[in-house]
Amino acid sequence: EIDNRAGPPEPLGVMRRTIARRMAMSKRHIPCFYLTAVADMTGCYAHRAAMKKNGAKATFNDMAVKASAMALVKNPKAADVYTPEGLVPRTRLHIGFAAALPDDGLVVPVIKDANEKDLAVIAAETRDLAAKAKRGDLTPEDCSGGVFSVSYLGSYEVDNFVAIVNPGEAAILAVGKTQDTPVVVDGEVVVRPMVKLTLSCDHRSIDGALAARLMDEI
Repeated sequence: EIDNRAGPPEPLGVMRRTIARRMAMSKRHIPCFYLTAVADMTGCYAHRAAMKKNGAKATFNDMAVKASAMALVKNPKAADVYTPEGLVPRTRLHIGFAAALPDDGLVVPVIKDANEKDLAVIAAETRDLAAKAKRGDLTPEDCSGGVFSVSYLGSYEVDNFVAIVNPGEAAILAVGKTQDTPVVVDGEVVVRPMVKLTLSCDHRSIDGALAARLMDEI
């Protein structure tokens, strides 16, 4: 057998150990199912352009955070978290978003009460939290209390992916890249910016119909 190792194993840092532990816990204990839908982003492009004219900025990640919060308002049971003692309702809709660190690792800062904030405020908070993550300045409070998360890889050549539910939450939305695609609108073939969304759900607390309604709202 050819040994192609570059050297001995590199010791795991605290963050990588934490990620490994939590993701293994999720895959071992959370029975997930997955829904994928394709969304037309034409309106999102228009809204982003209108915001830019008014001096505001928002990314598609920000829009996914806001859309998820709005969808959970319409489907609050999708925020319930399973425990052996019963389902725990969540009264405040804190939405996390995955943020990669410059060297290695991943953190999930949380937008508190995302359903009560407009898109410009959410965009400003995500920029601030992402900057704190890069500096290593995030506090435990910045990453606590999430009920749902968004993982956005639209800036990479990733069409579609499946995200792992964070322990303590019931679902996570994975967002791929937006790309021009021929679609049929009112009987005509047109080119629209389309994106694939995949929702990972904990089947202990969310059933298929509820997940489908949540995805429809998003």
